[in-house]
Amino acid sequence: MHIHDHLDTIDACRFCFMCRHLDTTANVTFREADIPRGRALILDRVRMNPEQLSNSDYINTMYDCALSAACRQHCVSSYDEAGLVLAARSDIVEAGLTPCDVKTLADSLVAEFATEMTGNAGDILYIETTAYQAGQPEIAAAFGKAMAAAGVAFRTLRVNDTGKALAVLGFADQAAEAARQTWDAITASGCSTVVASCPATFDAIKGDSTGLGAALDGLNIQHTSTYLLGLVTSGQLTAKANRAEAIYIDSDFLRNYNGITDEPRELLGACGYALKPFGTNPEESYACGEGAVVFARLRPRLVELMRERFVELMDSPDDLIITASPYTRHVLSQSDGKPVRVISIEEAVANRL
Repeated sequence: MHIHDHLDTIDACRFCFMCRHLDTTANVTFREADIPRGRALILDRVRMNPEQLSNSDYINTMYDCALSAACRQHCVSSYDEAGLVLAARSDIVEAGLTPCDVKTLADSLVAEFATEMTGNAGDILYIETTAYQAGQPEIAAAFGKAMAAAGVAFRTLRVNDTGKALAVLGFADQAAEAARQTWDAITASGCSTVVASCPATFDAIKGDSTGLGAALDGLNIQHTSTYLLGLVTSGQLTAKANRAEAIYIDSDFLRNYNGITDEPRELLGACGYALKPFGTNPEESYACGEGAVVFARLRPRLVELMRERFVELMDSPDDLIITASPYTRHVLSQSDGKPVRVISIEEAVANRL
């Protein structure tokens, strides 16, 4: 079983409450099962009695996890609680115990897989991942506006899943196939720099390619926040001088998976935004399930609760929210009578040119 690769995490987390306040799911369900200690206790039972893996409550608990990795990021010993959940999901799939809703979602990701290349100039390849971004053409349009202002040509690769969503759901073989086809399209473009608006896509290309058998050696892989910061720093982009207040919401994949926290803030500061703090704890994830990639499709009720909690934490409904995650932008922009003023980091930059 894959969870056997994480016995140190099981042994440590099952006795520890220290990070319970950082679990994104537990902060809206208030269930002990939804903190790393609860999941470790469950998987410790599975370790001792593998037949327990078929327990439907255990299975659903693993898929209820938002995978923000905030608990791992702020663990004093860096125990990989997110990796343990991913391992458990792989064990569930390989044992033929996949819940129907998870299987249906995975099947749709496989069936919808397609790549489309547009543009025929430039050494920059911009990737749109539609399954993670829920469309949102405004983000790509804003990136295009910034690139035009900087005088930089680029091509666009549209793909529904780089393999990240399938991997997060536990479908390793299907994820590897989607990754290989994505990497083939990237390689065929001949571009040396790949830029992604979606942090999950950035993390997949930068971090998952080798493990999925599709290494992309020699490529410069960046999230749009770091790429656009380079354009501003070099003087290719010039922002308006007047100041505007806003709140920046960290991406799970940028902050907790890749340690990228300063660059988006530097970019927004250079574009005239005065950033205010948000929430009661800066270590917490407010990305509404971004770490689980397609969480809004898999657990819509949990995501609705996360959005409601986000709105309750806002100082004012007039606050401008800026996020580096298209997923988070999509979730927060869903109106339920309490609309949130939310834009992507690309839109924030484009608006200040």
